[in-house]
Formats: sequence, C-alpha cells, structure tokens
Amino acid sequence: MSTPRPRNRTTMLIVTASAVAAALILVAIIFGGRNDEESGALGAAATTLAAGSASPVSVTFLPDAAHEQLPAAAGCDQLAFHSAMAMWNPALADEMLAADCPFPFEPESIDLSGGAEDPTIDAPFEPRPFQQIFDLLTAERAGICAVARLGEESVQGFVWGFEVKAQSDGCAENQPDLTIRVREYATRAHRDQAANELPAGSALVLGRWAIELDGASDPLRAGLVDLGAAVVA
Repeated sequence: MSTPRPRNRTTMLIVTASAVAAALILVAIIFGGRNDEESGALGAAATTLAAGSASPVSVTFLPDAAHEQLPAAAGCDQLAFHSAMAMWNPALADEMLAADCPFPFEPESIDLSGGAEDPTIDAPFEPRPFQQIFDLLTAERAGICAVARLGEESVQGFVWGFEVKAQSDGCAENQPDLTIRVREYATRAHRDQAANELPAGSALVLGRWAIELDGASDPLRAGLVDLGAAVVA
C-alpha cells in the first residue's frame, strides 16, 4: 500500500477535525446551559462495576439539581418532537415534566376511548419523575443493563413507557435478572385498566404509571410502596 502524499494526510486531518468539531457542537447543543456535573449525569444511561470493586457505581438520568435549573417552558415543542422518535428516553420525559409542559402534549394523537377507573386502586393520578425508579435501583445496588422505549402507541390511553433491565450487584456480566416496565397513561381510567390487565402479582400503580415487575426483590417492591405505589391484587 502506497504512503499517502502530504496533501492527502492534510485532507484526512481536516476531515477528522471537522467530524470531532461537529460532535462537540452536537454535545454543546444537547447539554448547553448545564454545568459539567449535570451534563455527565444526563449523558449517563447505565450502571457499571468499578474496576476491582464489588460495588456498583451508580449514575442518574436527571438529578434534582438539574431539574431545578431547566429553563421554564424551554423547548416543550422540541421535546414533544423528540417524543415521537425512538430516541425518547426517561431523561427527556423528566425534562418535559420539569418544564411543566402540557400532558399529554398532543392528546389528539392518543386513543382516548375506553378506560375504566378502579376505586380499589388507592394511588393519586399525578406526575412522577422517572428518576425515582433509577434512584430505587441505585438503593438496591442493581446495575442497569439496558433502557428501552416501549412502543405501544396503539394501546388506549398509552402516552409512553420504558423498560429497564437490571442485574443484582452490578451489570458487569450483562445478565439481567430484573425487568421493570413503566407505562404512563393519559387518564386515571386508562391507567387503572392497564394495571388490571397486567399479570397477577406483578403490577403496581404509581402516579400516572402502571408498573410491571418481573423478578423484583421484596425491598424494591417495598420501595415503590414507600413512594406511594398501590399494589394491584
């Protein structure tokens, strides 16, 4: 293989530098206005095991301090635009909540028919930050192996939801033994009906969510109850 001429090397360096600059601009756009600590927290989406340590090193999606410093109503339209994409994640949902954006943002895009309130479910229909789920996993020393959006747009009253796969004592081996599915609904009636349709023994209701637990520990379930979740019989 011939050695590139000096001009080709220069061109390659320019292309590489341009790509790096573009990436830096993208990061600046995404995290502009936040300090380094908050940006790092927003960018992290997993829990890893520190080298030589038996304890998981926890990260958060959006800490309370970042919530408080989000510009008021900054980008509700932009956030709603992202909510229609596969890239939608719990941090962005929490940004909508912190910015006091309308919920659901575009009700005409959601099937609001049906739904049936269940008076036996004692859980107020109120907004909750998804960060609370990750805080509980941190308290349980569970490693977050994957976070995925639940694509259930055709379900009545369904707004959005996420599936979190976690592993006890860290996720170094990437063998999750716990799955949490959190689905957020447009009305209490839709939330209650969805919770009653989940597998027996796996369902809880918290705020606007119907939560499905698979492989959850008793302390994790108890932590949700401490937050105000109602166990669905």
